[in-house]
Amino acid sequence: MESRAHNYAIKSSPTANDHTSTKRCTTGMLIFVGICLLLIILGLGLGLGLRLGLRSSSSISTCDTATAKCGCPSISPNITSRIVNGNIATSNSWPWMVAIYMSNGRLCGGTLVTYEHVLTAAHCVSDVTSIDVVVYAGIQKLSERFNGQVRNVSVITVHSEYSDTNKTNDLAILKLSSPIIPSATTSLCCLPTMSSKPSIGDTAIYIGWGRTSPSSGFSDELRQSVTRVVDSSLCYYAPITDNQICTGNTTSIACYGESGSPLMININNAWACVGVVNMGLLTCDSYVVFTRVAHYTSFISNATST
Repeated sequence: MESRAHNYAIKSSPTANDHTSTKRCTTGMLIFVGICLLLIILGLGLGLGLRLGLRSSSSISTCDTATAKCGCPSISPNITSRIVNGNIATSNSWPWMVAIYMSNGRLCGGTLVTYEHVLTAAHCVSDVTSIDVVVYAGIQKLSERFNGQVRNVSVITVHSEYSDTNKTNDLAILKLSSPIIPSATTSLCCLPTMSSKPSIGDTAIYIGWGRTSPSSGFSDELRQSVTRVVDSSLCYYAPITDNQICTGNTTSIACYGESGSPLMININNAWACVGVVNMGLLTCDSYVVFTRVAHYTSFISNATST
């Protein structure tokens, strides 16, 4: 940003008062220039700080895929600090992401937390039975989902305290009919610990095949977006508990079809799935609520032990 000041004064001949005025003008101009330079320096500092903050919070994973048990994609995701309506994800760079289809036509997202279990939202599956659900893993495009690993579901475990009224405790575990085969396009996301739960101001990534607007169809290709964790009061449309995460303050918002999809942060070069898409406004133009995964490690552990 450039600031310019133009001061035009035409005088025929300087007098003593003119010299005094000139000194005052010169002094004033120097002070003005000094303030401008200080503001520019501060502005650059803030700009660099924001960029570095976004890059460090959403840094590309460089972990060792040969030894890592989770959170380490074979194909690195392409994350930038740009936050504008999301973008198409690099193919197979989020190998724990699955598409969940219900026989009633509903689409949700989910996360591989073991090769036999998928973490998703309870509101996606609380009103269906296991025979109504099919999971597609290792895919980039919905139109090519049958080229991935396709699994039926044998058991649905919905959190015992899930409330369909206010959507609290909105988690479920799907046990697959047979394990997913690990590959370059299928691997596990790490689960967070209580100490790694995101705080206000943290940046995070969420992904999904949801609509790009309330009136559009589902996105055929997997999309990713950068968002920020904000104060829960900004998710004004519902009472938010500490078991939920409010995100937003960007122009990129989750929409229909992204329920159950993960919210992720990069911890020590491994991706942890810290949230599950919980709820948002029908207009897809405001803050989004995620269920806070770190508060449900016991539920997940128990549900995946069967």
